[in-house]
Amino acid sequence: MAKQETLVALEQDEDNILREFDALASRAQLQIPDDRRAGLLNGYRELRHMVALLRNDLTPDLEPASTFDIAAVAKVRS
Repeated sequence: MAKQETLVALEQDEDNILREFDALASRAQLQIPDDRRAGLLNGYRELRHMVALLRNDLTPDLEPASTFDIAAVAKVRS
């Protein structure tokens, strides 16, 4: 992706984040003070980033089966 296209994509994503944040605050009937808006937006951006990381598909190499198999974990510890 060219640098200009990347900048446009980032600006569009930022616009979407602002609209989403405003919609969520409105739905929750929150009145966000102007002096706190920037900090809350940064926190919201980070939260979206963390959620995206959690949604990434993990390969079997990155997520061993013993993580979810209590019997396998118990055998290792015995």
